Amino acid sequence: PVLPDGDDRDERLLLWASRCVTTRQVHLAEALLDEVVVAPPGQQWRMHALRGMVHTVRGERALALRTFRQLEEGGAPARGVADARVTAAWLTDDPELAVALVGDQRSVAAARVLYEVGAVDEARLATPAGTTFASVIGTE
Repeated sequence: PVLPDGDDRDERLLLWASRCVTTRQVHLAEALLDEVVVAPPGQQWRMHALRGMVHTVRGERALALRTFRQLEEGGAPARGVADARVTAAWLTDDPELAVALVGDQRSVAAARVLYEVGAVDEARLATPAGTTFASVIGTE
């Protein structure tokens, strides 16, 4: 086993898998996810979101988008999936994939990710009015 046994082992595996994927250590993230015996209550969707992020890092565009779409259709928490999509977009250098992952979200986080990947027009559309970021990228 990757982590010692304990009542919260699966929760810790999920936490460390999250940390690994956001640092683009996808092989380690997958190994940790594979060690999870039972996802903590209400967290099964997070395991799938992390796998979607792994697909994103690997450039597996269709798999990443399908994974997030399935989460939405499967009743995963909307805010959680939205945040996971923005995080996944942050993990890619592909502007098209980032735009597809962010979708029609309007938030500073979404706008910032799009701006960083070079999708400036889409970043402007995603930027909420009245924010500091809106003045930085010239939407106000």
